[in-house]
Amino acid sequence: MLSRACRWAVVLALWILCRTSLSVAQARWEPQDAPSGVVQAAAARVADLVRPFQERVTAWQAEEAYEVPVLDEDVQADGVLEPAWTRAMVVRLPYEIQTGENRPAPIETFVLLGVTARAFVAAFLCPDPHPEQMRVSKTDRDRMFNDDFVGLIVDTFGDRRHAYEVFVNPVGVQADGLRSEVGREQEDMNFDFLWESGVRRFPDGYVVEIRIPFSSIRYRVGPDGRAAWRVIAFRNYPRDYRYLTSPIAADFNRNCTICQFPVLMFPAPEAPADLSQVLPYGRVTAERADDGTHARGATVGLDLKYQPSPSWTADATVRPDFSQVETDVFQITTNIRFAPFYPEKRPFFMERSDLWTTPLEVLYTRTVLDPVYGMRVTGQTGRHTVAFFHLMDRRTLLWFPGVQAADRTVVEARSWDTVFRYRLDLGQQSTVGVLLTDKEYAGGFNRLLSLDGRWFLSRQWSLVTQAVGTWTAYPRAIAQVYAQPEDDFWGWAYRFQLLRDGKHWSGRWRWETRTDGFRADLGFIQQVGVRQVGTWQEWTLWPQGRWVSRFGFAAGGNFLWDMAWSQQGHEANVGLFFQAVGQTHGWLGVKNFSERSGTVLFHGHRLFVELSSQPNSWLTLQINFSAGDAVDYFLNEKARQFRVVPGLTLKFTEGFQVTYQTTYQRLSRTATLQDAWIQSARLEWQVTPALGLRQIVQWLRYRFPDARYQAEGYPARQQVLETQTLVRYRWNYATALYIGFYGRWATPADTATGRSVTWTVFTKFSYLFNGSL
Repeated sequence: MLSRACRWAVVLALWILCRTSLSVAQARWEPQDAPSGVVQAAAARVADLVRPFQERVTAWQAEEAYEVPVLDEDVQADGVLEPAWTRAMVVRLPYEIQTGENRPAPIETFVLLGVTARAFVAAFLCPDPHPEQMRVSKTDRDRMFNDDFVGLIVDTFGDRRHAYEVFVNPVGVQADGLRSEVGREQEDMNFDFLWESGVRRFPDGYVVEIRIPFSSIRYRVGPDGRAAWRVIAFRNYPRDYRYLTSPIAADFNRNCTICQFPVLMFPAPEAPADLSQVLPYGRVTAERADDGTHARGATVGLDLKYQPSPSWTADATVRPDFSQVETDVFQITTNIRFAPFYPEKRPFFMERSDLWTTPLEVLYTRTVLDPVYGMRVTGQTGRHTVAFFHLMDRRTLLWFPGVQAADRTVVEARSWDTVFRYRLDLGQQSTVGVLLTDKEYAGGFNRLLSLDGRWFLSRQWSLVTQAVGTWTAYPRAIAQVYAQPEDDFWGWAYRFQLLRDGKHWSGRWRWETRTDGFRADLGFIQQVGVRQVGTWQEWTLWPQGRWVSRFGFAAGGNFLWDMAWSQQGHEANVGLFFQAVGQTHGWLGVKNFSERSGTVLFHGHRLFVELSSQPNSWLTLQINFSAGDAVDYFLNEKARQFRVVPGLTLKFTEGFQVTYQTTYQRLSRTATLQDAWIQSARLEWQVTPALGLRQIVQWLRYRFPDARYQAEGYPARQQVLETQTLVRYRWNYATALYIGFYGRWATPADTATGRSVTWTVFTKFSYLFNGSL
């Protein structure tokens, strides 16, 4: 039986579900009569709204500066244009920058831009000649990128290095993230912040309003009291291809995207003083453990955010709870020598996550297993950026990397993890940085100092470097069990990488060394005692035909030695890639490789095929396939490997879709040595913009029919079933009610019954106390 609190939480969730289902926000997305006082109250079509602005278009050029008007009053992000918009800057999106290269856009789009005393605002007027073909999904945040949508990328520091991203689709689903071009270009879609949007649909298109409060973002104020932001607006128009339209012609022969954005200048808003956010939450659980015992419990926690200035932020968390975070996708972990990588999804680690990224993965926050408390500070002053976090972990994860394999253990004792990051901006785009990490626990420590940098040598060439030194000591008992040094020891690593980015030819060349004593217990370094040299080259053609929009060839290789220059392996790849009609993407490649296992250097070949397609709005298909030679690391002999991963997504309505994927992998010689089969199904039902249901079911089966495995204790068959159910009602990204169930069944397991059953029922409520936006 669930506790009384659990029962009441379930009743409350069911009441919300029924109540909101009866009033599904159909009317919210239907054309509405505009209230009096709007720009054009009688407008029944997007074309009517567009007409007054057509004569006021400002033609943007890349990297040019423009003055953004200050609107007379604030606006509401509700999809209805207020009179304040009559003063806004008007911009067209005349260029198609994907699929083609700066061809005329297939559709018209107008963007209104302005600032108010409290926010940066934008309105998108999106006529659509074929609205019946619009691709729209009512889904959770950050999961609408196969849809029609509009968006902004805003570099609020004007330093060409990182930017906020906001996106909205035609039914109001939001997505946001961070874009970074320091070290390597990347997008972090796990980042969330507080902003507003509203949508109004018409028979011939839709209108989107976006309002980004100055209190929600970090920005720089110049010495003249003005702000200079680099901003781009765009529209995604997916049909036979995924068309992306832009206000400027893009230069595809550059190694920087943000630096091409126009600069928008305006009087800097008065900085809000001492802004703070308080996010308390409570969680009630009922659990059943492996041994059959039941437990009930309740916990409370708190997240705090304090912003003393627009460019500095301090965060703290006490007893953080991540029960609503999506369960990790199953991966096949047999016949591998290094631990699989799982992406970070926990909110506390998402603030300015680009700052922690370096060429070598020396900081990987998933090594923090179960934090008790944590604190973090991030800030930027002029060319100087600083980040720091410190936390206590209930358990301690330790890595033991090697030349051919890695091991790890979890110590049931607390550790104290501290990270400091400093970055100095040089010139227009180049940077140098320092990273220090320290992991302290009973009887041991790991300390790391890293220097890294990226130098933009020209519009196409850049150099990325990193040098790292580590100092490590293990508790004597652990050192003896895992054959590690019993005294403290040192190690070092470095990487040099030369990059070329271009429209037709892109390439990279890399040299890397990691000594035997190198350790990064707060990172994801699985292989040490090696030297590597490698390259990868791509040649791309842009045909103007109807059936193929882009195709090309790629080739590369990598060579690996130990510190004594004994060859540990190599791989050489060559392949063909293409983008075709039906939003189809494909890759066909062949790999020749060698790999040392024990004292034997094995050689082989393997074929790879990857194909994905979204021919219409309700169907997405994909398949990955590989076959060829492999190495059985347990038996230390050459084998044949076959792997196939088909999957599909079916969208039954705008708010209801199911995704299924299966993975089958077999290792064999004359007969099957081992095989694995994963099946995964994900159901998403977004009842209203606030209320959603997510159901995930995963099943994994291993078989080891060869008697040599069973002689070493491997079971002939092993199965794991995992399920996660989550009902959520979210007022914004942080204020939410969650009702959830997680269960895991495994057989056989190391218990008296030979079975392992664990399940948890939880309810969680969090509320964001925030100043006026």
